[in-house]
Amino acid sequence: MAPAPDRSALVGVYGNSVAPVQVASAADGSLTLRRWSKDQRRWDEAQQLRARSDGNWWADGQTSMCYRFQTVLGHRYLIGRA
Repeated sequence: MAPAPDRSALVGVYGNSVAPVQVASAADGSLTLRRWSKDQRRWDEAQQLRARSDGNWWADGQTSMCYRFQTVLGHRYLIGRA
């Protein structure tokens, strides 16, 4: 596993067509990802993401989904890939 990159610029709330996504930095170098539940009116259970050498962020034991951050024209995007 690659050393964790600087996560400070990645933290925040990202818009999504379904529900906002909150990204927070964890003390162990991972990122915490939560989705807003409109029905429950709260952030859902956290998913821990770890940086991999390919630049993507993956949840341990879950190979079907990964995330990548991309900056385009000064705007940062969170991209999910299934």
